[in-house]
Amino acid sequence: MSATIDPELRRAMIEIVDERFRELEVRRSDFIGLKEVVERLASAQVGTEGALKELAAAQKETDQSLKELAAAQKETDQSLKELAAAQKETDQSLKELAAAQKETDQSLKELAAAQKETQKALAELAAAQTRTDQQVGRLGDNIGFGLEDIARVVAPGYLLRHHGIKMAEFDRGYLNANGHPVEIDLYAEGRRNGKKVIILGEVKSRIHPREVKKFAGVIEKLKPHLGTSVFGLMFAYWIHPAASLEAKKHHIELIASYQR
Repeated sequence: MSATIDPELRRAMIEIVDERFRELEVRRSDFIGLKEVVERLASAQVGTEGALKELAAAQKETDQSLKELAAAQKETDQSLKELAAAQKETDQSLKELAAAQKETDQSLKELAAAQKETQKALAELAAAQTRTDQQVGRLGDNIGFGLEDIARVVAPGYLLRHHGIKMAEFDRGYLNANGHPVEIDLYAEGRRNGKKVIILGEVKSRIHPREVKKFAGVIEKLKPHLGTSVFGLMFAYWIHPAASLEAKKHHIELIASYQR
């Protein structure tokens, strides 16, 4: 015979079982939620580990950059020290240059003063030279004929010895040039190598290049009217070296009173 369960007891048992199932369902749901949380945490952990690795790498790079920056700073400090030393030398050089410039300025002032004195001395010398030339000119006027007399004695022998010219005595006179009389201090006719030659001479106490040029012009004016070979000479107490060069250009012989 089968046992009969009391309906109330059956209902109570069913309710207990249903309660247990509900509790299990809740726990299952909680378990699933917990699993999702754990999975999210695991995933986040993986990301955290990656971030930590990147952070460690970045930290390593930062440390390297700091080391390089420290080295660069050290080089900068050294460069600044060298620049400071160079600046100090530059300042010293500028001081020395300023001192040298001051000495130069002083020297230029002294040179300017000396130049002023030199110019004054040259002006005085020029004035003295002018007075000397005037005195010599007056002396020449006073002793001109005496010098011509010396030329009349010295020149013929000089021309014979140095140029083979045989001549008569010198005369002073005037020659015609296109109807204009030209005064000549020394005039003579002679012969050289069997040919006639006319000697024209000028007498000056001092001969400069300008006197040579002037007498060369006189000879050129007279040549067409003389009809024969002309020999030009100038006689003086003193002959400027430049006058000798000018005389060679015009084929004029210069004779000093002391020459023989």
